[in-house]
Amino acid sequence: MVPCRAALVEGPSPATWPQLPVVLVRGWLSNGMSAVGEAERGASLAEVEALLGAFRGHDLLAAPPTAPFGLKPGEAPPLLSAFPLRRWEAPGYAMLECLALDAVGKAWGVPAHFFFGGAVREAVEADFWCNQPGLETARGLFAEVARLGVRGWKMKAGLDRHSVELARAISAEMGPGFRITIDPMGAWRSPAESASLWQELRGLEAAVQVEDPFAHQHPALWGAVAREGAPPLIWHPRNLSTALVGLEAGFVAGFNFGLPGSGFVYLAGLSEASGRPCWHGSSIELGVLQHYRLHAAAAAPACTLGSDLCSEWVREATLVAPRMQYEGGCALVPSGPGLGIELDESATARYTRAYRSASL
Repeated sequence: MVPCRAALVEGPSPATWPQLPVVLVRGWLSNGMSAVGEAERGASLAEVEALLGAFRGHDLLAAPPTAPFGLKPGEAPPLLSAFPLRRWEAPGYAMLECLALDAVGKAWGVPAHFFFGGAVREAVEADFWCNQPGLETARGLFAEVARLGVRGWKMKAGLDRHSVELARAISAEMGPGFRITIDPMGAWRSPAESASLWQELRGLEAAVQVEDPFAHQHPALWGAVAREGAPPLIWHPRNLSTALVGLEAGFVAGFNFGLPGSGFVYLAGLSEASGRPCWHGSSIELGVLQHYRLHAAAAAPACTLGSDLCSEWVREATLVAPRMQYEGGCALVPSGPGLGIELDESATARYTRAYRSASL
């Protein structure tokens, strides 16, 4: 359990997700190499051990060093052949794919993004992130944002003027062209109830975009504010069917795809075909899954908006070495084999609450 920095999760109601446990996995292969993975927050040790059973009977070291897309079913790496189509929507798949790509990448001497088709960029733009801090707390973060060199700031929002006031302060500090993403998570309910918020946001100098102002079940509401000249609207689907609704809609300016690894690359390909950009979302996890997401984002041509690669400054620690490296507001893509990281032994020992060993 790794706490988050209080200033970044500050809000009207306490954020409970930082208290959820995170299970890290380290496995040893028959060749003596180790590989690391990470379960999505909240999974138990017993659940993770059960999920690892998907590897039983599969020889990871026999996986060919070839990107899986376009292969015939019999040519796919063993992990991929163990799951049905849209495998990335299966519970726990992110941890399994992350662990497998680290193992196979190290065995064959290629970075994890090789299995997503190869990196199209050496660095992925990253945005700053916070919950709903007070104005004074936010102003205290301005120097950190400038030091990081990021070009965007994401924040949550409710149906009140606080998000607008916060956006105005950020805009005044960071200037024109700085990107502000406001995420009400459907809380703005209708164009009528949020009309004053849209009007005020249009007057800011910063490049404001609004993610999920209304529920996905009511796309007509999205279309209504888009026709009235709302800031760019970002669609954040949790599955393929919802993603397709946004991809077919004319009012969506971009996407936040949080589905992991190969799922992200697949959806980003649809986004590219539609001519609209996307970013890689996250659950603000620890360093293993953050690097897994980094490799996927690096392989997606449409991933040009600031991604949620922010765990390094939201969490107290991310438990990997080396830590994610940043330059010019971008996360640098490791060139080493696999994920390009290992567990930080001292940091892991500090935050670990329980261990379990399993043999496959």
